[in-house]
Amino acid sequence: MSDEKRFLLRLSQDLYDQISELARKDHRSVNSYIVNLLAQQLPINNFEDRHIIKQIINGASLDLVNNLVYVNGIYYRFKTDNNLSIDISANYCIVATDGNLLTLQRV
Repeated sequence: MSDEKRFLLRLSQDLYDQISELARKDHRSVNSYIVNLLAQQLPINNFEDRHIIKQIINGASLDLVNNLVYVNGIYYRFKTDNNLSIDISANYCIVATDGNLLTLQRV
């Protein structure tokens, strides 16, 4: 069973439509988009969040075979925020951490 908490959220149709469009452009579900927005507003508590969030990583420096990236002397696993393939010619911003898993967003 998941440790996620479910609750009812009431939105006007206009607000929902705006959020839905933004979520679609970000390749996310409405739920995932709202959760991501809320999570970005929480205070930063751990080492990774304080020292790694918002760093820019060059796509060419990512180990695509093992899904590893070397940041501040430590190897981390990574995923993209929208589950799209990595473009080695692009740059990525670290937007979230979960233990040794970093979430990258193309910039």
